[in-house]
Amino acid sequence: MYTYIAKVNRVIDADTMVVIIDLGFSVQIKETIRVLNYNAPEIFKPKTPLEKLSGLAAKAKAQTILEGKEIQIQTKKKDKYGRYLAT
Repeated sequence: MYTYIAKVNRVIDADTMVVIIDLGFSVQIKETIRVLNYNAPEIFKPKTPLEKLSGLAAKAKAQTILEGKEIQIQTKKKDKYGRYLAT
C-alpha cells in the first residue's frame, strides 16, 4: 500500500474524484480515484429517479467537503475502470 498527499481537483460523484497526487521531488500526476469500501448512490446510471437525486445530493456534500482540499490517500490497485482504489 502506498500513501500520498493529494489535492482534490474535482468530485465526479460522492465516491469518485479526480485528484492531483504529489509524488515528491516536485512531481505531480492527475488520477481518478474511487473511495474504497464506500458506495454512493449512482448519478450516471441510476436505477430510479430517487437514486439519481440522492446521488446528486451526496455529490454536492462531497464537493463542499473535499474540492480544493488536500487529503492523504492510500492506494493499492486499479479497478476494472482504471481508477485507483483509495482510502
